[in-house]
Amino acid sequence: MSTIIGSRSWTNGSGSVVKQRRRSGTTGSVTPAEVHTRIPELAVDDLLGATFCPRDGLGNPHEVTQAYVTQARRLGVRFEFGRTATGLRVERGRITGVTTAQGDLATPMVVNAAGPHAAEVAGWAGVTLPVVPLRRHCFTTEPLPFVHERLPMIVDMASGVYMHRESGGMRVVEPAIHRLPALEAAQVSNGWAGLYETTPDHNAVLGPPAGVGGLMLANGFSGHGFMHAPAVGQLIAEWIVDGRPSLDLTPLRLERFSEAGARAEANVI
Repeated sequence: MSTIIGSRSWTNGSGSVVKQRRRSGTTGSVTPAEVHTRIPELAVDDLLGATFCPRDGLGNPHEVTQAYVTQARRLGVRFEFGRTATGLRVERGRITGVTTAQGDLATPMVVNAAGPHAAEVAGWAGVTLPVVPLRRHCFTTEPLPFVHERLPMIVDMASGVYMHRESGGMRVVEPAIHRLPALEAAQVSNGWAGLYETTPDHNAVLGPPAGVGGLMLANGFSGHGFMHAPAVGQLIAEWIVDGRPSLDLTPLRLERFSEAGARAEANVI
């Protein structure tokens, strides 16, 4: 699954096209005419240009999560599904356990990865975490004649619309019809809503908060979580086991919001 990103300017949330090309190694800029040649159904009259990366891919979140669970169990991890957490035990400024509906669990370390509920969990330890839930909708269409297995994922940086092939149809969000007019006649086959966990700058909060020992934050991914999860999991594990991650995560610390150190993500999809 490759990706075409259409833009009304030559910058996006990752910086310039040059920076994007340097990081990916394969991303290249293409003209609106070249985009139209690849996808004739796409409206390109209002685009300045686009970027194209032939090596991008898609993953199935459910299947990936189940793979994580399976491998974790092989390594000895025990899951307590259905055991509702109701609080954190804190003694002398350190985490000592988790309170649940089925009794307390003693532990010196808790990782808050509670998604849209992250602020509530952090609050149990007296930590103010600026993560709020944002409702997002997705729709899938019935099969469309122009949707084939080599159709790239399409991202419109101006509106935040993104769409990709899904079982012969398209997975879309409003207002996709402006960018792909053929969708106006498409029949919606399914739709659902979910919650983004958003921060004021649309970037994650990673690491220990000041004042509470034994608490790690991995929150506020603002729609990036599935992509970032493997790296974040490794870095948080390094932080717990080795005392520091192998990558400098200072720009993503919680305190950046009170220190005016937050740099907002320019484009969020």
